[in-house]
Amino acid sequence: MKITVIVRHGLDPELSDYLEKLDTFSHIEVCGSHVSLSVDDPETISVDIRKIARKVNEINSIYSQLGYPWAVREVLDGNAWLVNGSLVYKPGRRATRFREELESKVGMLSDAQYKEILEMATVDIVANRIDCGKLTTMEEIIKIAAQCARALNRCG
Repeated sequence: MKITVIVRHGLDPELSDYLEKLDTFSHIEVCGSHVSLSVDDPETISVDIRKIARKVNEINSIYSQLGYPWAVREVLDGNAWLVNGSLVYKPGRRATRFREELESKVGMLSDAQYKEILEMATVDIVANRIDCGKLTTMEEIIKIAAQCARALNRCG
């Protein structure tokens, strides 16, 4: 006999994939804001639900201190530590090269700002470079993204 239980997890959607990586007795499947647990032994469901609850609490605690899913990922993936509410990268680890270089030019960005800047830069590159048959180097992409960030700051 197979038992399936659905539990609401309450995580940011960008972080829910960490629940699928949990070592549980049940088969776990994340479906939006819910987790489906399928198991043969009903005794193990409560153990798995507690594991999920602990992981959700851990992730939400980090998220409440850092405020950005990408920063939470850096901590959960072992690239950084959470120290006094700030992200501190471990020696030899760092943010993605592109984001790091962009933030060195324009300052720290929230995930929403970063996403909007990438969307603006993509539209600009497609309209002004790809449609004209021009190749774009990484340095040019960073320059265009920095210009988009400055334009975004001016517009509010």
